[in-house]
Amino acid sequence: YNPIRRKDLVKNRRNTVLNQIYKNKYITKKERDSLQALDMNINFNPESHKEGLATYFRTYLKENFLEEWLDNNPKPEGGRYNLYLDGLKIYTTIDSRMQRYAEEAVAEHMKRLQAEFFVQNTPERNKTAPFLDLTAEEIKQTYEQAVKRSGRWRSMKKQGIPENEIRASFEKEIEMTVFDWEGERDTVMTPMDSIKYYKYFFRSGMMSMEPQTGFVKAWVGGINYKHFQYDHVRQGARQSGSTFKPFVYATAIDQLHLSPCDSLPDSMHCIEANKYGNVKPWCPKNSDGKYSERMRTLKDALANSINTITARLIDQVGPQHVVEMAKRLGISAEIPPAPSIALGTADISVYEMVGAYGTFVNEGVYVKPVTVMRIED
Repeated sequence: YNPIRRKDLVKNRRNTVLNQIYKNKYITKKERDSLQALDMNINFNPESHKEGLATYFRTYLKENFLEEWLDNNPKPEGGRYNLYLDGLKIYTTIDSRMQRYAEEAVAEHMKRLQAEFFVQNTPERNKTAPFLDLTAEEIKQTYEQAVKRSGRWRSMKKQGIPENEIRASFEKEIEMTVFDWEGERDTVMTPMDSIKYYKYFFRSGMMSMEPQTGFVKAWVGGINYKHFQYDHVRQGARQSGSTFKPFVYATAIDQLHLSPCDSLPDSMHCIEANKYGNVKPWCPKNSDGKYSERMRTLKDALANSINTITARLIDQVGPQHVVEMAKRLGISAEIPPAPSIALGTADISVYEMVGAYGTFVNEGVYVKPVTVMRIED
């Protein structure tokens, strides 16, 4: 009696039930006839893991934490739990209200930025749009990687279809549904054009954590899980930029016994070639290219992201000690012990950066991010 596959059979069964209700005098003949005349009007909406709240978080949970937990926690009678059929109750740390606000905030912010990007990157303004400062060969390689990572390529490759036929399929127009900030849009384009279309979209990751407990309260891995399944909280790693500077300052305060009130000059500072493996002298400028040529406290220098003072600090403590401090704060990403890490050249995930920053709020105690409170059978 599947109401989707066997509608007539289900309708006949419904009418039989209505007849029985009528025979037992629960409804009148008129009521029975009117109800039997109605169409089934089944509003069938199957649930999808690609929709709903915290989609990126749920995927991370299943593919990482839960898979490991299931391997290490067999049933009392033996055997592996079935995540979907055995009735496990999984209590996560996510706050549904904070998660909803986080998703709404990311969507609002990214939608506005995307509109500005589209205006500034028309073919007339940027001939290599959506890319900037890439050579034709680099752009070609970027698209080539995207093609080979696509589900279409992998599926056809698995079927044993020759590569020339696969490539030809990417140039044939087909009907498809694509992401748009105004809602999904049905259109006709080639798979290759869809890859180019999606390269225009900004991606984003956001995570919120309670520093004292490590409980993750909100996790937004991207702008739309159905169309962009790469998780920018856990999978993605980007140059940390000036958000890395607090680790340099923390190392200096720890190693040199400085205080936030101690001062250093805001003037050009160069680290000579080969001192820390750097081939050339490293002389970073401030973001505006200017120097105040005055003494500034560490508190003021960090608040205003002064590059020259950050360079002085990493020169005094050495890049290796900064790397070690980052590791102590939970960052497992590969960080080369080079002076330039002071300005955030290392690629680090949002997940690890949030965990590390929690240490400052938590009075110097690092707490690893926690996603699950308990699991009940």
